[in-house]
Amino acid sequence: MKIKIIHKILFPYAVIILIALIYLYFMIYQSNKVVDAGIQIEQLTNKQEDLFFIRNEISSLLMDVNDYIITKKEKYKVDFDSRKLVLAQRFDRINPDLYSAIEKNMIIDIKKILTNLIETGENIFEKVDKHEFTYAAEMMEELDYYYGSALFNKLDNLLLALSDEIKILKSTADAVRNEMFSRLIFSILAVLFITIIIGFLTVRFISKPIKKLSMFALKVKDGSYNGELDVKSRDEIKILADTLISMSRSIESKENLLKEDMHFLERIVSTIPSGLLVIRKEQSNAGDYASFGTNKVILANKMFYQMFEKTKENIIGKEIKDVLSEINLSDFCKNILKEDNISEDIQCQCSLPSKGVMTLNLRLAGFELGEKNILIVMHDITALKKAEEIIKQEKEKAQLYLDIAEVIMLVLDRNGNVSLINSKGLRVLGYSKEEIIGKNWFLNFITDEQKHQIHTVFDSLINNNSSAPDYFENDIITKSGELRVVAWHNVILRDTSGNITGTLSSGIDITEKRRAEELLKKYNEELKSAIAQKDKFFSVLSHDLRSPFNGLLGYANILAEESESLTKDEIKEFSKAVFLISQKMFEHLNNLLEWSRLQRDKIDFNPERLDLTEVLEGVVTLLKPNADKKKIKLIVNSTPDIFIKADKFMLNSIIQNLLSNAIKFTPKGGTVKIETSVIGSKVEISVIDTGVGLTPEDIHKVFRIDTTFSTKGTENEQGTGLGLIICKEMIERHSGEIAVSSAPGKGTEIKFSVALDK
Repeated sequence: MKIKIIHKILFPYAVIILIALIYLYFMIYQSNKVVDAGIQIEQLTNKQEDLFFIRNEISSLLMDVNDYIITKKEKYKVDFDSRKLVLAQRFDRINPDLYSAIEKNMIIDIKKILTNLIETGENIFEKVDKHEFTYAAEMMEELDYYYGSALFNKLDNLLLALSDEIKILKSTADAVRNEMFSRLIFSILAVLFITIIIGFLTVRFISKPIKKLSMFALKVKDGSYNGELDVKSRDEIKILADTLISMSRSIESKENLLKEDMHFLERIVSTIPSGLLVIRKEQSNAGDYASFGTNKVILANKMFYQMFEKTKENIIGKEIKDVLSEINLSDFCKNILKEDNISEDIQCQCSLPSKGVMTLNLRLAGFELGEKNILIVMHDITALKKAEEIIKQEKEKAQLYLDIAEVIMLVLDRNGNVSLINSKGLRVLGYSKEEIIGKNWFLNFITDEQKHQIHTVFDSLINNNSSAPDYFENDIITKSGELRVVAWHNVILRDTSGNITGTLSSGIDITEKRRAEELLKKYNEELKSAIAQKDKFFSVLSHDLRSPFNGLLGYANILAEESESLTKDEIKEFSKAVFLISQKMFEHLNNLLEWSRLQRDKIDFNPERLDLTEVLEGVVTLLKPNADKKKIKLIVNSTPDIFIKADKFMLNSIIQNLLSNAIKFTPKGGTVKIETSVIGSKVEISVIDTGVGLTPEDIHKVFRIDTTFSTKGTENEQGTGLGLIICKEMIERHSGEIAVSSAPGKGTEIKFSVALDK
């Protein structure tokens, strides 16, 4: 197209066109700067959102550790692990290309410190689980004042830097807009000035289009970008008009994009399932609720209006104390809100006429939105609290059912740690619930000998091995160190997805049953042994009785059949033999009868206070003729005034039997001594001889009923073999003990004990 205006209005008009073109270029350039600033602001806002989220989660992470130290509830440990994963995911989402080198380094430092914080938190959990609360508290203090403070300082510095950048960008955009307007006005004034000089020609060819351009520029300045320019000429002014229209459309498009982004953010906020309030701080005295309450609400989301049945007109612009009073927030929560420089999760109560009492989770953000804005987050957890209460009641009911069961109920997780045990189990083990829950069952309550075997059975159950036994028995170690035998029935526990989570075992304490079985087994063995001994005894006894009877019958037959042919001396000799044999058989039968009566408890046992010296002297006097006949010296070494608790008949029989045996097996000229000594609550009586003695094999036989051990004395004195057996029975009836020590050719010592009567 030809340059028509230069031909028509000469050179000055060309100057005007040049100025207009330069201005249009500048406007386009400046509008692009505004758009770029908007894009950068959006990127910085995204960074702030990421950092705000990270800061909130770190604060919650610290609270979870602190709450676990205080309450030891597993919930906080689970929350800690969940937040740890969320933080890792959020850090992975951060686009490094959107950050400067300095910001990247700060984020790297934050991730390193956060890693140390998480490791320290996990160490605190371990200390708490080991009941090392002092160490846990010290580590928590380090966690708060070292890692927590360092993280918050770096995050706050980074947020502050981002806020400063946003401010600068906003300021720059505002300056650019103002400059655009200023230059537009300047250009219009310049054109008007030149138009006056040019005169009539400029009025005809320039002033009308310029006026339209000015009016359009004013509309652009006022934010109206959709106007039209009615410039019908085909010269440079038309180009300028078209360019200005294009520029206004570009600005309008960029502004619409910014508005759409703002609307998008508003929609996001409106869909958050928590009530949000943003208030602008006007008071510096944050510790005074009355002052804090005068701050005004500048923003609330849709969920807040729905929760509390309010409208925008009821909330926006009102003082926060009035808003909180309208929703009947408890005084406790109002006092929490005055601490507007901390982040806190608090359960609060509020009440509405239509909904009744509501339970809220209240959080006051510990950071500022913009320069003077703070955020209050309210989440309705009424249904959650009711569900928790129902679950708690059901859990308590289930625990009650388990506690009234008279079997041990034990739940182990996949690692073998105790997650549940009932009252019966606590009583058997002797521990409190706090001392058992969380402990490894195999490391703490199973013997070393059975640990590997039982752990193998548990692994088979956890791995769903089809051959794994659902019943087994093993020993458990109680708090007192006692071993108890428990018979277990086991089932596998699974979650809703079918994955194995652990085992449930019901156990019956069969310790007493096992002891009774062992005792019964022992008694059965003893009974079998006793029956065998008695069978053998009666076999030997029948032989011992049959032999004398054969001799007696032989002598009696001779006397009966051949008495007329026998001399007087022969009859006397045979009669004496019959007498001796009959006397021996009578003694044998008498001892057998006495032993039988002892076995059947037919002999009366009447212990009384006896003077031991008198008893010993009586027996010695009775047997002294037998000793004198063999020229054996009888010696009694007994302390006077020793009184014992014994049956007089049995004690005399015991001492007489032992003393007779000593005299019988001591050769002529030997010695037999009786000695006494007081040992504690008993008196020990010893009969010591210088006789032929016994071999170790014979000592083993003297108290056995199945051997009827009997030997002839030094002058062929006969015995029945039951004397020491009867003595042992009588001594045991006195709760005493008897012992024999001897050696061939060195004599024998037999000692027994009876109770002292003080």
